[in-house]
This record gives sequence, C-alpha cells and structure tokens, in this order.
Amino acid sequence: MSIRRIRIFLILIVVVLGSAVQGCSGYRIDIQQGNVLEDDDLARLKVGMSKEQVMFVLGSPLLTDPFHQSRWDYVHMFTEGSTGITTRRHVMLEFEGDTLARIEVGDEQALDPRSPPDATHNSNAGG
Repeated sequence: MSIRRIRIFLILIVVVLGSAVQGCSGYRIDIQQGNVLEDDDLARLKVGMSKEQVMFVLGSPLLTDPFHQSRWDYVHMFTEGSTGITTRRHVMLEFEGDTLARIEVGDEQALDPRSPPDATHNSNAGG
C-alpha cells in the first residue's frame, strides 16, 4: 500500500469513529424522580385532613423521618434530558396525631448545571 492510501484509510477511520462517538452521546432521556406534585392535588390539601386522606391525594411520602414521625416530605425532581436543567419542588406536611396541621409548599426551583453555583441559592436550604 502506498502512503497516500494509508493516510486516506486513517482519515476514514477517524471520521467513522468520530461519528460513532458523537451519535452515542447525542440523546439524553428525561428523568423524573419522587412524587409528582401537581398544583391541582396540592390545592386539594386542607388542614384537618387525616393521614389516609393525604395519602389518597398525594400518595406515600418520599421521606419519613423516624425522629419526626409527624412530618412528611414530598419531593419531585424532573431533569430535562436535552438541556440538563433540573426542576425541583418540595412539600412538607406536619401532623398533630393523625390530623394535618401544617402545609408548607416550597417554590419550584430550576437548577441549571451549566451555570455557576450561586451562594444566595443554597440547594440544601429548606424550601
């Protein structure tokens, strides 16, 4: 084989491999985690409801703290595959006995992995 044919062959291999690698990483799926928290469902929650009624509306809580059994946390996270932006929503419910006493709905937060961290928006803060 001549040097020219070897160069063409190597260029062809690089182009084919480059296309294959690019094709493997081009599509990312949407990822949904936790409890789906629809505004309509949250509007149905009322102070005074029983735990069973709350579970009927929202389902089982994502987090139950063994040290604070009167607190239920519902968390929903959705990561859009094409952008990587994660939307997070947190709802905290407190019970007195079997009765819903307090509802705390945090603002929906959009977390963009491409932007630098902002010290004013700590993701570990309640909400």
